[in-house]
Amino acid sequence: MPCCHANCAIWRIGGEPDNFLDPCYSKETYLRAYQFSLHPITGSHEWKKLNQEKPLPFATIEGEEKAWETKAKEEKGA
Repeated sequence: MPCCHANCAIWRIGGEPDNFLDPCYSKETYLRAYQFSLHPITGSHEWKKLNQEKPLPFATIEGEEKAWETKAKEEKGA
């Protein structure tokens, strides 16, 4: 919906605020977007096995403190 100021301007010129609404906000678009349902899985044993290489671990920079290390020092009063 347009904001309250836009609604006042639209009504003043004799328009209907619904005519200024983007189609993505319509009920039909909403129903089309959610027409399919997702079925939950009960655990990791139901995950599909992929034949792909595992990703590389995150790179760490020597000497750079992690946020939790810095916080731990501050809490200890160091």
